Amino acid sequence: RPPRGMREGIEAPEARATRGPEAMIGHVLENPKLAEAVGLDSAQADEIRATLLATKEKEIDLRAAMEKAALKQAQLMTAREIDEEAVLDVVDEIGRLRTEMAKERMRNLILIRRTLNPEQLEKAKTMLRERFQDRAAKWGERTGERRGEGAEPRERTRPRAQRETEEPRPESPER
Repeated sequence: RPPRGMREGIEAPEARATRGPEAMIGHVLENPKLAEAVGLDSAQADEIRATLLATKEKEIDLRAAMEKAALKQAQLMTAREIDEEAVLDVVDEIGRLRTEMAKERMRNLILIRRTLNPEQLEKAKTMLRERFQDRAAKWGERTGERRGEGAEPRERTRPRAQRETEEPRPESPER
């Protein structure tokens, strides 16, 4: 069984931090109306699309290599006699692979910034902000409906059966 952080797949924090602009540009390229709204011409779209595709292919290979390294690390750590040097070598390899993934993402962002003119970048950023705000509003509506409007956070985290069978809690003083 892979180590705890490996079960859901390997993704470094810097990967999550750079996903937004790439994902948005990918959506723009897939949707002709959004591409038109940003003002992408076909040469810009083709260049970005080709680069994003090449990066996805590299990331698939890098993720596979990281998963193999994680399995090797888990195997080394569960051995009766732990080979410290071998474990640390695998840790170094995983770090190198994560760094390479982060570099690929940065290359994409740099290409996008160099390919789009300032007006297009501003339109893309505005669209991205609006998309995130819309999603946040929808998420708030869904969680409010599911958890009960106005419920205290602690109330929401306790199991429903427990909340329903207990005596009501006294009101907390206003802050």
